Amino acid sequence: MFHDVANQVVPLAGDNFTPEKRTPWGGYEIGRLKGAEGHQLIGEDWQVSAHPLFPSMALVTVDGQARSVSLPELVAQHPIDILGAQTANRFNNEFPFLVKLLNSGSWNRPKAQLQSVFAQIDASIARDMCQRLGVNQLSEMFVWNNHDLYRSMRILINEFSSQSAWMLQLKSIFQSMVNKNLSIQIHPSSDYSGLKEGQHSKTEAWYIVDAEDGAGLYLGLKAGVSEDMLRGALEAGNDITDMLNFHPVSPGDTVFIPSGTIHAIGAGVTLIEPQETSATTYRVYDWNREPKRELRVDDTLAVVDWHAPRGAALISALSREATPVAGKDGLNVLVDEDEFSLYKLNLMSGQSYSGDTNDAVQSITVLNASAKIQFGEGQSVVVKPAHSIVIPASVGTYEIESLQGDSDVLITTVR
Repeated sequence: MFHDVANQVVPLAGDNFTPEKRTPWGGYEIGRLKGAEGHQLIGEDWQVSAHPLFPSMALVTVDGQARSVSLPELVAQHPIDILGAQTANRFNNEFPFLVKLLNSGSWNRPKAQLQSVFAQIDASIARDMCQRLGVNQLSEMFVWNNHDLYRSMRILINEFSSQSAWMLQLKSIFQSMVNKNLSIQIHPSSDYSGLKEGQHSKTEAWYIVDAEDGAGLYLGLKAGVSEDMLRGALEAGNDITDMLNFHPVSPGDTVFIPSGTIHAIGAGVTLIEPQETSATTYRVYDWNREPKRELRVDDTLAVVDWHAPRGAALISALSREATPVAGKDGLNVLVDEDEFSLYKLNLMSGQSYSGDTNDAVQSITVLNASAKIQFGEGQSVVVKPAHSIVIPASVGTYEIESLQGDSDVLITTVR
C-alpha cells in the first residue's frame, strides 16, 4: 500500500515511447521538444496512461524512499484519492482518460529531393506533366497542401510510366512520403455489438503543437460518399483518400474526433491527443504499403456514423475554438465533452494560475518552458517541456507557475 500517495502530485516518467515497429511513421520532434536532440525515431509518447499496453510509470515516495510504480497499480491502491469518489464510481475505479504526444515524420527532406528529381526530367515530359496537373511549372506543387501534393504525385507515377532513373527515384521518394502518414482508422462507440470483452469505445481530440507547411489531418467523409461506394473501394484495395476531407492545420488548432469518424494524422504533425482509455482501433486503409497489415472493412462500415455531417460542415463541427473561462485569466476551454475535458492555460513568464481538482483527477501537460506545480503545505514539483504529471483529486487546490519564459499548459480532466 502506497501510504504516502494521498494528497500528493504524481510525477510521471517522460519516456513511455512506443517501439518503432509499432509506429514506424514517427519523427524526431518528440525528442527535440524534450530537449534531447538525437536520432531516436519516436511516434508516440503515452504520457498519461493506465492502459495495460503502455502504462505510465509514476514516481512516488513510499516511507521516505523514491519508487517507480505503474499508474494502474497506483490507481488500484488509491482509487478514491486519485480519481475522486464520483469519477471512481463512474469509471469503475479505472483511470478515465489517456494522454499521448504524437509526431508523424517530416516531408521536408522528401520535398527537397523531389525538386532535385524534377530538374532531371526531360523538358518535353515535364511539359506534359504540367499540362496534366494544370500548372505552368512542377515546382508549383510545393505550395499545395500535402494531400494535393500526394494526389499529384500519384497521378504522375500512374500515368507517366517510365523505367528511367528519375522515375525510379520518384517512386522511391513517393513511398517514403506515404510511409510518414498514419494509417486511416476509425474507433467504435460504446454501443457497438462487435466489441469484444475488454474492449471500449474510443473518442479522442487533437491539439496541434506544431505542423509543417501543408500538413494536415484526414477527417470524415466527403459529401456524396455512400456505404456502397466506400465498401467497393475498400474491398478492391483502392485508395480512399479522395473520399475523405483533408484539413490543413496550424499550431494551436484543436479538433474533436468522436467515435464513428474516419480519420488519420498526416505527415509533419506534432500533437497532443487526450482520449478515452482505450486502444480499440479498426484500420480502414494503410496506403497500400508493405508489409500488409489487417484492414477491418466490415467493422469500419458498421461503426461509421453515417448520419454525421459531411465535407465542410463536418470540419466545422469538429473544429474547436478556445473559449475563455470566466474568472480564470489565461485559461481557455478547448473541449468539454462527456468523455473528457481539455483546457489550455497560457502563462506569461513569472505568472501563476490557481487551480482546483474539484474532486476529479487531472493531468497537467507542459508544452514549452518548464512550470512549477505548488500544492499542499509548501510542496512543489517542476514539470519540464513535453512532460506530464497527474494531480489526484485529493490534492484539491494547487498553483502553476511559469519558470522560464511564457508557458503553454494543457489540463485534461473529466466532468
